Amino acid sequence: MPNCLTLKKSNCKNCYKCIRHCPVKAIRFSGNQAHIIGNECILCGQCFVVCPQDAKEIVDETEKVKVLLARALFGQPDMILLDEPTTYLDVRHQLELMKMLKKLAQSGKSIVTVMHDLPFAFEFSDEIAVLDEGRIKIQAPPSELCDSAILGDIFGIRMGRIEGKDKYYYEI
Repeated sequence: MPNCLTLKKSNCKNCYKCIRHCPVKAIRFSGNQAHIIGNECILCGQCFVVCPQDAKEIVDETEKVKVLLARALFGQPDMILLDEPTTYLDVRHQLELMKMLKKLAQSGKSIVTVMHDLPFAFEFSDEIAVLDEGRIKIQAPPSELCDSAILGDIFGIRMGRIEGKDKYYYEI
């Protein structure tokens, strides 16, 4: 992950709030200073929200979306509901956001998203509910949906899986 969240030089005063609230424990403390471990950080921004000294800063404007998500995570909810979370993000940031959401799910959070980008939904979801006229038509893991004719019935498409990968495509 890029270093979009950084730390200003400050005397942390040993409160450790950022360390306690980081869901993936990507913050270390040494020399009276907290340090974000970039390759472990999922950019959830919880450290940003809880820091009493405002020692964190957002470097990239597009990452503010992720900090807004952090505010939703601040109350330690078991479930997060998102409506089209990748809308208006460029492709790189869409991928980063989806990877971050996947890591949050792997850390124990339930992530529920509404999305129309089927390849993203298939790649990053453990289970997909397909709606037709406002009702759930089928709910299953992506691999089972690929084998189902229901996507053709509802959307007029066929989903396929790239052999040997968790990557999907669709065709008419």
